[in-house]
Amino acid sequence: MQLLLWTQVLLLTSASTLIRPQPNRNAAFTPDHVSQTLDSLEKLLQYFDKNRGSLIVDSMWAIRMIQGGLEDTVRKAHQDNAAGILDRVSGIAAYARQVSERGLFYAKRNAAVQFEKFSELLSRPFVYENLLGGTIGRIDSSLIFPQESRLNIEPKESDDCLMGTIGSGHYKGLKCTITDKCWKQITDKGQREYSITHQLLFFFLIKHYNCSDAINSKGGEVAVAQLAKAFCTNIYNEMEGYSREE
Repeated sequence: MQLLLWTQVLLLTSASTLIRPQPNRNAAFTPDHVSQTLDSLEKLLQYFDKNRGSLIVDSMWAIRMIQGGLEDTVRKAHQDNAAGILDRVSGIAAYARQVSERGLFYAKRNAAVQFEKFSELLSRPFVYENLLGGTIGRIDSSLIFPQESRLNIEPKESDDCLMGTIGSGHYKGLKCTITDKCWKQITDKGQREYSITHQLLFFFLIKHYNCSDAINSKGGEVAVAQLAKAFCTNIYNEMEGYSREE
């Protein structure tokens, strides 16, 4: 279930969302794409709200990502004098804010220690940037990893890398601390489920906290953009496989 939720958040709310190739390869999002995306986000928020008593840090961050993405969309739409679906986006953004406010208590109650480590991420809407340089990517089957990685990424190790990036826990005040071990983990090809979704989350954090200097010697932002597209493609492919099994 956690994989399903994170996949929906990453693929529906990120500015690097990948869409299926259309007959017209120059086609962008259509009104139907936008409507389906908003329908999915609304249902996801309803799920979180209904089950807020079971929320943990991961799910709370997912809600904050949805809230931040929608509110940022509304702000930019107002600046550009955009119309159309703005009212609906504004309504879902307001609902996301309510779900966030109602969920914080339960996420802290259910995982107090972890909540404290990542309180900075959970205290406000998380506004993220496009990982693909302002473009909309498309599913590219050539990017699907041919085999599963043998590198095992433990949740505790993943959390430690996250803390180093945002400067919390024992990295307090030391943002953008990305060790060689962490970089190897977050760029490893062939991860699945929990691990690959969190690899992509690292990239959002690296961008959000302006950690370019910390990764330039390790491959830099070019590597991040290339891997982000590959990770999105593989996450989507994995979820399609699960949907066929249902």
